[in-house]
Amino acid sequence: MDTDSDGAISKQEAQVNAGLAQIFDQADGNTDGKLTPDEYKAFVAKQQGGGATGSQGN
Repeated sequence: MDTDSDGAISKQEAQVNAGLAQIFDQADGNTDGKLTPDEYKAFVAKQQGGGATGSQGN
């Protein structure tokens, strides 16, 4: 997807994946028009309940 190999996905590059294109603006944490791996990981963690790392507490 990262066709220019800059380490981030632009909004244009994201269009090849309908799911990613749909959540792009929400996942682009700093709203710079590029989705970095860290931004995507943070978005996924937030969607899964906000826990980035650590135990779930038993």
